Amino acid sequence: MKKWLLLAALSATVAVGVAGGAPPRIDYAAVAYDILVPGENGGVQFNANTNDQAKLYDALTPLFDRVTAGDLAKYFKPNRFGGTGRREQLPRRDVTVTRDGFGVAHVNGKTRGAVLYAAGWVAAEDRGLLIELLRSAGRLSAIDAPGFNAFAVALTGRRFEPSKQTEAFLAKQFGLLRAQGAEGRRALADVDAYLAGLNAYNKKAGLPVVPWTRNDVLAVSTVIAARFGAGGGDEARRSTFLSALRQKLGPVKGAEVWGDLSELDDPESPVSASRSFLYSAARSLVGPAPSSWTTGA
Repeated sequence: MKKWLLLAALSATVAVGVAGGAPPRIDYAAVAYDILVPGENGGVQFNANTNDQAKLYDALTPLFDRVTAGDLAKYFKPNRFGGTGRREQLPRRDVTVTRDGFGVAHVNGKTRGAVLYAAGWVAAEDRGLLIELLRSAGRLSAIDAPGFNAFAVALTGRRFEPSKQTEAFLAKQFGLLRAQGAEGRRALADVDAYLAGLNAYNKKAGLPVVPWTRNDVLAVSTVIAARFGAGGGDEARRSTFLSALRQKLGPVKGAEVWGDLSELDDPESPVSASRSFLYSAARSLVGPAPSSWTTGA
């Protein structure tokens, strides 16, 4: 199990920083804008940030392919690290959450755990309704139940009651993660800190929500991975193809053919430009990689 899969559900629209002995915050983005339709707030209680960005998006859409540099600052909101605005009250003193004018949370914590705690708090506050829907349907995605689209099921509002075997399967994955040593234990600590923040917000808000568990985080993360991986990936089929090339042509020749079929810069390919330029840095397509990556074969 990849650590990134467990942590996928930890994402929230926040800018985070670790304070304390760390160097001053530096934002390296020359230009950073984004837009989220309809708005930042996705909770049950509507507020000014529930649909404030929809107006920007509506004004941007008619421009189509005539968007200029000046329109970026006009129809998108700034997405810079850090921010000023309304300070939220959290149970912990080692982390702060500041909401800018668009309601985006900017998190500044003294420790890694404090930042993850705030991320869970913000996720429950801003995305509580959505993640609660994904929480149940995520079990369908986690066990790869045939004939079901977990995200579509979540949007119907229907709940999926998992079996004891399903919950045991999910719990087993954390044992595999723990076996990865220090890195695995750190990932588990991240999940637990996130859960503490998420559950703390639900309790403070008085929401009738059953406390979240590690299994819930994993279930939701599989939905997110499946949803955003639907338009790409294809690693399983490509891995089978690479194995067939190696078996048919041998490990060396098979790797050469695989490399020729990838979308890396091929010096033997026909060209239409008079000069050369770097298209993609050369890298191994068959050796070990630090994380999951997609080739262009």
